[in-house]
Amino acid sequence: MIDTERLVLREMTVDDYADLAEILQDAEVMYAYEHAFSDAEVRDWLTRNLKRYQEFGFGLWAVIERKSGEFVGQCGLTIQDSGVGQELEIGYLFKRRYWYCGFATEAAAGCLKYAFETLKRHRVVCIIRDSNDPSRRVAERLGMQVMGRMVKHYYHMDMPHVIYGIRNPAVEVSDYCPDWADRFRELKKLLSSLDHLVVHIGSTSVPGLAAKPVIDADMILEDWNMREDVIAALAKLGFIYRGDLGVPGREAFSETLRLPFAHNFYLCRGNSEALRNHLLLRDYLRVNPVDALRYGNLKKQLAVQYPADVDQYCIHKSDLIAELLSKAGMDPADVNAIRALNLTPIQ
Repeated sequence: MIDTERLVLREMTVDDYADLAEILQDAEVMYAYEHAFSDAEVRDWLTRNLKRYQEFGFGLWAVIERKSGEFVGQCGLTIQDSGVGQELEIGYLFKRRYWYCGFATEAAAGCLKYAFETLKRHRVVCIIRDSNDPSRRVAERLGMQVMGRMVKHYYHMDMPHVIYGIRNPAVEVSDYCPDWADRFRELKKLLSSLDHLVVHIGSTSVPGLAAKPVIDADMILEDWNMREDVIAALAKLGFIYRGDLGVPGREAFSETLRLPFAHNFYLCRGNSEALRNHLLLRDYLRVNPVDALRYGNLKKQLAVQYPADVDQYCIHKSDLIAELLSKAGMDPADVNAIRALNLTPIQ
């Protein structure tokens, strides 16, 4: 299924029982599960994986060291409950004698690439027991960030877990889709309890404009003194605070696991330059279809040139964005400041 520098990942078979048992019946390997598995539990685990291959075309795969041909662990993709929905998760367990070889990170990175490039999933998670520091370090090496927490009830006890996640980094631009407006309304409905104005911004908010299929939205906060309370309320909805990322008056958040589609969400001060920039560009493009077409065509071109480099994609849009903001009436000094910001790689 998957080849990496040192490893091959393939479907397990019934002949892999003994190797799988060496993992699942090692109490130290299985400490996050609080027990070593019985023979029956190992058989059930293997049977579930074989069924996953048939149902989904993926599951937990046998990890084979290329040089020796040894079965060193298991790693793969499964559908798991995040507490608020179903997510595609990378899981990994390795024989104890192969720990600290970097195999888990290498195998998981191969699975992540497969999930994004072959399965075309927009998001992948790792749901990890909060005390499992080695597994958490693997997720962090994959570039994942904390997106939530949950408690699993397993083996007669409550087990706190951390949910790490990462979005597909591929740069793909699509023709305008009317469903984008529906997705924004779904996001807005989720936020309705906070009673602050939420506006659709970015290219998906402009009918007819080609865009990356990522919904952008701003919540406008007129009283910035309420900021901490609103951040806390957003956390309860699954939006994890990321800071202003270098943009004063605009606080960024991770996408929430409560929504199944890609989205960027910001909390903006009512009089901030960041909010004005978002609204000015959106409103200009809505009433100037010729420039909207130019912008859409440029994005399609850049997506072909930089399919895996979102920084370069954004940087090479900056000149046209500056031109459009100037046409929309923005002060030259403010245009230059925004252009400089757009030339800065995304954090």
